[in-house]
Amino acid sequence: MISDDVSDTETDPYIVDLINGEILLNTNTKCYLSLLDTKLQGKFTLTNYKFNFKSKTDNLNLNIPLGFILKIEKIFPSTNSYSINTGLSNSSDPIGLVIWCKNGRKFQFLKFEQDLNFDLLIHDQLVKFTFYNTNSSECFAYLHKPLLSDNSGWLVYDAEKEYNRMGTGDKWRLSTINENYKLCETYPKVLCVPSFASDVELELVAQFRSKNRLPVLSWMSQSKNYTPILRSSQPLIGIAGKRSIHDENYLKNIASMCSSNTTPKGHIFDARPYINALANCTNGGGYENERNYEFYKVEFLKIENIHTMRDCLGVFTFNVDSKWLEHLKLILDGSIKICEKINLGFIVLVHCSDGWDRTSQLTSLAMLQMDWYYRTLEGFQVLIEKEWLSFGHKFSSRVGHGCDKYMDQDRSPIFVQFIDCVWQIMAQNDFFFEFNEYLLIEILEALYSNQYGTFLMDSECEREKFELKTKTVSLWSFINSNKDKYLNKNFIVYDGDLKFEIDKLKIWESYYFKDVDKRFILKDDQQTSRTADGEQVSTYGNFFGTLKNNQASFNNLLSNGIRYLNTMLDKN
Repeated sequence: MISDDVSDTETDPYIVDLINGEILLNTNTKCYLSLLDTKLQGKFTLTNYKFNFKSKTDNLNLNIPLGFILKIEKIFPSTNSYSINTGLSNSSDPIGLVIWCKNGRKFQFLKFEQDLNFDLLIHDQLVKFTFYNTNSSECFAYLHKPLLSDNSGWLVYDAEKEYNRMGTGDKWRLSTINENYKLCETYPKVLCVPSFASDVELELVAQFRSKNRLPVLSWMSQSKNYTPILRSSQPLIGIAGKRSIHDENYLKNIASMCSSNTTPKGHIFDARPYINALANCTNGGGYENERNYEFYKVEFLKIENIHTMRDCLGVFTFNVDSKWLEHLKLILDGSIKICEKINLGFIVLVHCSDGWDRTSQLTSLAMLQMDWYYRTLEGFQVLIEKEWLSFGHKFSSRVGHGCDKYMDQDRSPIFVQFIDCVWQIMAQNDFFFEFNEYLLIEILEALYSNQYGTFLMDSECEREKFELKTKTVSLWSFINSNKDKYLNKNFIVYDGDLKFEIDKLKIWESYYFKDVDKRFILKDDQQTSRTADGEQVSTYGNFFGTLKNNQASFNNLLSNGIRYLNTMLDKN
């Protein structure tokens, strides 16, 4: 989002390039961008899609889509955190504003002298066009209609075609019981279920699962003897230890159906820590009792919930309390365990609480490791459409599209974790992916930017209700119109399982640090500055080198470097 495209001519009126559907709201408002102890003078331009800050003197061009904004705060002279001499006389007037972004960035803008229009031109319009009603047509995606060579993005995923590719055969069928989303409003309208189960039986099984998210087929392959991965939500056991003979027999019969020549064996991966699953019993949820589920063993993967993940990366900061890589390790370890069980012939069921967060992470990562198709450019799009979008990951709630409630408990970087995990696998298996990391970064940009309709709303049902396929452009149309940028020219088709070492995870620097403009902070590795407590600390340049040498664990970061990085990467 930081570019070097700034003209050197004095006659250039700080022209801002616009994309299709973008209109100027105000232009060239003079202000300062406060960066550490430096104030960069430039001009602020706001559109209905982004804000732009250009500083000719410092050759800086900053473009941030409004969808990235988490919150906006005014700065007053009395605010100790921002006690900067601006020359403004009235202490009751704001002297600027701070823009916090969902990807962890923070931008502090200060008024230029006595600019009485600053609040009106920047703050008020910024708030108006950033925080709209989530389902409002004011979302930029409804206005963005670019001319693309490929317009088939909304058709990338076809459920019938994909399940046929897996080779479901006669033992499985595509059910339209959820065609009107009456059985489960967060599931897709087309479900792949065992042929022996009637629609009436499916309704009875669904009644015993949270949000009616009954176990359905997620993946199978001839290369794995058609051993299936199923996904669902938690069973409604409750404190009383309720049972459902329909749910128990349904899973038992699936195990028998898929193990015709051997002793049936199944494995249930509960993504939660055991104590969390137990606590869910008090709210009517719970976990499967092995005594009641013949052929199945239950294993808890100890992956924390959305609230822990939000606190870890709500605003991305590398500090000793952050356990981001440790959480990634647990997720990836869980996906490896799923692959191991499939290779041993175990029918696998994966669920967490509601089955739309950790479940999607685990199933999609396991499938990525075992199925080379999902490592192609087309297949990866299909994977996201199927396991995340069609199965109801709550993108709008987790990201907070157009919502000013930045403390909302539904916010969480679950999908960011998944993409990071994909990058970690790719970093150790780069030849076996048809796409490169530019695709992953583009996907995360689109997650926040509101430029496309792909990641809007919380379910397939909602996207259909608001007609996103006809009113917005799919991200995949843009990707497929620019394929060369995202292709790995060294790609090798490898139909075996991918292997990687979870002890070699590292910080994804090219994504998390891509907006840190090193021109202003990497001047001298030996420079020092002082914290608010007067303590002398090393510069970011020295710390960045330290960071690279200690990527295996955030807990190894030096405390002085932590303070400095938190200053740069936005944690007070």
